[in-house]
Amino acid sequence: MTDALESAYQTLRGQIFRELADAARENNLKRIERMTQKLRELETWWSGDISPIDQQIPVNQGLPNNTKGKTPREAWVQTRIGQGILLKKLRGAIYQAPVGQIGIAFANEWPKRPNHFLLGLPDGPPLAAAVLLCQRPTGISDLVLPSELMLDVWAKLSRSNGQVKINVKWLPHGTVSLLVPKHSWRDVTKYVSNYAGLVGGAVKQRSEELSLWR
Repeated sequence: MTDALESAYQTLRGQIFRELADAARENNLKRIERMTQKLRELETWWSGDISPIDQQIPVNQGLPNNTKGKTPREAWVQTRIGQGILLKKLRGAIYQAPVGQIGIAFANEWPKRPNHFLLGLPDGPPLAAAVLLCQRPTGISDLVLPSELMLDVWAKLSRSNGQVKINVKWLPHGTVSLLVPKHSWRDVTKYVSNYAGLVGGAVKQRSEELSLWR
């Protein structure tokens, strides 16, 4: 792509982002749907490949247990569009968000350790946020660790084969804890479905958009 084409793409994408954000604030579902379609068409043109659009998962479609990471990530990213949060995939589990580069990890519950989840993200500089998708018996629950927490714990987390290991304990009564090696467990319950860490501010949460995860 030429510089001119890339500039036009970025300009159009920015306009759509702003339109989506306005529509989300107004809770205008028809406008959200219209702008989402425009975004899909733009991304399809930019990538030169229409097949990913045809394979999108409807936001009200449930996910089976033991689903591998790609499908839950894609479905989760799609549900955020309705809140004006647009995430562009960069590589693997890394996405571009309004706050910067974030990681989206998925894991099933450990078979021998109920309520425990071991997730992994590529090692490197601290991410602007980490989204943890945990497949629980009741469905997928999400946890968004913001930049201030990531800066504090990133270097303390365990590493293996180029991956940062994130150990989460999700208790039935709702308390969620993050294991920080040599520093014990840290309560991170307040970050459950808290999407402010993706945009650096408050995000309106619509219950119908979260039906996928309940």
